[in-house]
Amino acid sequence: GGNLGCTRLEVDKRLEVGGEVKCSSLEVAGRLKASSLVCKNVRVGGKMEVSGGVEGERLEVGGVLSVGGRVMLLDLDVGGKAEIGGGRISGSADVGGIFRSNGPLEFGTISVGGIISIAAGSKGERINVGGKFSANGDIRVQRIDVGGLASIDGNLEGGDVDVGGVFRVGANLTLSGELSVGGKAEVTGEFRGTDVDVGGKLSSTKIVLSGTISVQGEISTRQGLKARVVRLGRKARCIGVVVAEEVFAERASTLEEVYAKRVILGDKAEAKRVYGEEVELGEGCRVGEVYYTLNLREGGRVTYVKPPTKLSGSPKPPI
Repeated sequence: GGNLGCTRLEVDKRLEVGGEVKCSSLEVAGRLKASSLVCKNVRVGGKMEVSGGVEGERLEVGGVLSVGGRVMLLDLDVGGKAEIGGGRISGSADVGGIFRSNGPLEFGTISVGGIISIAAGSKGERINVGGKFSANGDIRVQRIDVGGLASIDGNLEGGDVDVGGVFRVGANLTLSGELSVGGKAEVTGEFRGTDVDVGGKLSSTKIVLSGTISVQGEISTRQGLKARVVRLGRKARCIGVVVAEEVFAERASTLEEVYAKRVILGDKAEAKRVYGEEVELGEGCRVGEVYYTLNLREGGRVTYVKPPTKLSGSPKPPI
C-alpha cells in the first residue's frame, strides 16, 4: 500500500505498487500496476494499469495500457490497446490497435491503425485514422484524415478534412480549410466552410461555402447549397437548390434548381429550373424552365419544357 520513489528503476517481470510511483526513468519488462504515476520516461513491455493519473514525458507500452484518471504526457506509444480517462497528450499518440479516451482530451497528433474513440469536449491538431474513429459529442480538430470510417455524434469544428472512406457528422460541420471526399460524407446539420472537392458523395441539410465546390460524384442538400463557384464534372449530380455567382456544369451532369449570375451547362446537361443573368446552354441540353435578365446563348437541339423567359430583374434566391 506504500509509495515508490527512485531515480531509475528496471524490473524484469512485474512491478505492483499500492500507492504512487515517482521516478525519472522506469522500465518494466512485464507488467506494471500502480495507483498513480509521475515519471519522465516509462517503458512497459506487457500491460500497464494505473487507477489514478499519469504524468510524464514519454510513455511506451508494448501491449495494453489502462489509466483510470487523466494523463499529462508529451508522447504516447502503445502497441495494442490504450484506454485513458482524458487529459493532455501535447505531442503525438501512436496506437497500433485500439485507443479510447473516456474524458475530454487535448492532443497534438493521434495516429491509430485500428479504432479510436474520444470523448466530447476533446480538441487537437490532427487525427489520422486507418480504421474507425468516433467521438461521442462536440469536438475541435484542425485536420482529420480518414481512410476508414469516422463518426462524430455532435458538432465538428476544424480546418481540413480528407475522407477516403466514410465520414459522418451528427450535427453541424464548420471548417476553415478544405473538405475532400473520395468516399462518402454525411452531415446531419449544416455545413459551413471554404472549398470542397467531392469525388464520391456528400450530403447535408444545408451547405454554405465562401469558395469553390467541385463535384465529380454526387452532392445533395435539403435546404440548398450556396457557394461562390459551383463546378460539376461529367455526369455529376447535384440534388437541391444551388445559389452561386458562377455555375459550370460539364457534359451530361444534372442539376435541379439554380440561381446564379452566370450559368454554363455543357452538352447534354440537364436542369429543372435555371435563374441567371447570363445563361449558356450546350448542345442537347434538357431544361425545364430558364429565366434570364441579360442574355441567353444556346447550342443546337436544346429541349425546353417551357419557353425561356427574359426578366427585368433577378428573383431573390431562397438561401
